[in-house]
Amino acid sequence: MSISRFLFSGSLMLLFALTLFSQSKPNFTRLDGKPDESAYRQMVEKIKGGDDTVDFVKFRAAYLEWTLDECNVAESPDRDAFVAAYEAKEYEKALAKVDSVLDYEYANYNLHRAVANAYTTLGNAEKAAFHTKIADKLIDGLMASGDGKFAKTAYRVHSIREEYFVMRKLGYAVSGQALSMDKEYGVFDILTGKDSSGKSGSFYFNITDVWVGSTSSKPCAAKKTTK
Repeated sequence: MSISRFLFSGSLMLLFALTLFSQSKPNFTRLDGKPDESAYRQMVEKIKGGDDTVDFVKFRAAYLEWTLDECNVAESPDRDAFVAAYEAKEYEKALAKVDSVLDYEYANYNLHRAVANAYTTLGNAEKAAFHTKIADKLIDGLMASGDGKFAKTAYRVHSIREEYFVMRKLGYAVSGQALSMDKEYGVFDILTGKDSSGKSGSFYFNITDVWVGSTSSKPCAAKKTTK
């Protein structure tokens, strides 16, 4: 084979590989018709590809920003089917739907734990280990988002459930909860509790973006005409 034919053949193989890759990547479109090129989507693809340089504190923040943009469709159409199959312990059926669900909830560490459990039950140790690793990194990202000592250094959470999870990780049983608003840093839950030695502690959780009165959401004009 001549060099020119070899290069041409190689080019075709490369083009074929790139075509397969582009077809395998989900094509997410927002309600306004624009492609979803958010930081969240880009980081998801890196994590799927095994990129260990992804900062999971930033990834959690990117996910929250993505969910606050009302032009994004934020829930998988396969979620209910996945949950039903998983709860029925029909793990093969559940995993057939899970890729779609994960695309919308890749920052959900409990979801990764569930997926890891399903793969473990089915004997796929490699995939179970991968999702366990992602769950652990997401939890590390939550715990590294602050120290909870002050409003400025509050833990950044996605839900009340995460607040209680952090308290358990810190070794505190929650005994009280209060809402606080700070002009500079936003809206906070302050959880108080005691550890196993009886020591009391109070910790700040930033809920500015998930609070019921939040103005962080980005309205989507297209939603007014989309049914």
